Amino acid sequence: MTRERRNETHSWLARLFHWGFIVVLAVGLIRQIDEVEELDDVTLLIEETIFALVFLVLLLFRFLYMTSRRREKLHPGPTPRLLRIERAIHLGMYVSLSALAVTGLMIGGLYASTINAPLTFAFVLWSHEASYWVSVNLIIAHVAFAIYHRLRRDGVWSSMVPVFTEKPEEARAQRTRKQREPVANSS
Repeated sequence: MTRERRNETHSWLARLFHWGFIVVLAVGLIRQIDEVEELDDVTLLIEETIFALVFLVLLLFRFLYMTSRRREKLHPGPTPRLLRIERAIHLGMYVSLSALAVTGLMIGGLYASTINAPLTFAFVLWSHEASYWVSVNLIIAHVAFAIYHRLRRDGVWSSMVPVFTEKPEEARAQRTRKQREPVANSS
């Protein structure tokens, strides 16, 4: 694609995956169980298993769709270092959220089975908690980068977030001003 895409938005499907997944994640957090013993309720165990499987399928579809669209640059290229950090955060969110669901399924499976493996169970519980906290921290970093792009007025925020968007002229004027600024003499 040769046309300039700086002020265009992500597709409606990309936005649906982004914002819809936030809703799914929120539902998962609201539904979370407090004590493993709650899984004695077979109905709850089945509901949690179905939720985790749906969560994983949605996450996989989102990952496949978003990585297939990566080649379409929607904003001016950040520095290579910043781009690597942003990609690492995105990939880290996919991995940690997947691990959260997989370890949740493992907890349910181990709890429902007759296998007596307390060390394995403790490790899986620890992994589930670690996945949760890694996910939370990566989501915070993701939001921080989104705010950074909003302050930069480079069109990234507006390409995905439907509120507090900058006008295309405003973003273009901001970039033009930055391009015209003289480079400070380093001597």
